Amino acid sequence: MQQESLASIPGGQRRTSDAPHPQTPGLVRMEHTNAPRLAPLARGGGVLTWLMKRFFRWKFGREMAPLSLLFPRFPGMVSGHLRLIHAAQTAPDLDPLLVHLVELRTSLLNGCTFCADLHRALAHDQHPDAQGVARRKLAAIERLEDEVFSDQERAALRYTEEVTRHRAASDAVFDELTRHFSDRQIVQLTVVNAVINYTNLMALPLGLQNQGFCALVEERHAGR
Repeated sequence: MQQESLASIPGGQRRTSDAPHPQTPGLVRMEHTNAPRLAPLARGGGVLTWLMKRFFRWKFGREMAPLSLLFPRFPGMVSGHLRLIHAAQTAPDLDPLLVHLVELRTSLLNGCTFCADLHRALAHDQHPDAQGVARRKLAAIERLEDEVFSDQERAALRYTEEVTRHRAASDAVFDELTRHFSDRQIVQLTVVNAVINYTNLMALPLGLQNQGFCALVEERHAGR
């Protein structure tokens, strides 16, 4: 069964999904609507949520959906959630581009259009050269055989893909990982992948969708 790519998911339509990963044993097919399942709340979530809303309005011209859908309904999780996200995205021993690649590929594997769009937007914002190597890697993220990727990047992305699909890694995949990464890097890579799976598993069941952040970034770069 083929995995549905980000570009093939039309907004606002009903679809039958095998998300999050079609090779997981016992997966049940389900029908769902591509629309948020909770109404946004204008208030709540505390000071951190308010600051995040201001940041997203400044950065992208619109608010990120979880700020009005999730955070106001569980304000006690906001501080810990943001610290966890920050720790993963600033993993000290990993190339920041590799972190973006893992976040994007895992979100695509899970069918999370909200997270895929957001992480592609953040990556494009940091790598504005549309013809640069970083952009070529981001564009080829669903084709790991592409020559633009290094052997190290392929090893990392195959490891995180296997863990995302099966919640475990084979000896062969892990052994290949150890040829390219230190123990510290392997732990950090595993955490990065776990954190993006965690955010996917909040966005998907609540119906969060692609908000067009990447398109906004591209429009801004084109206007410079």
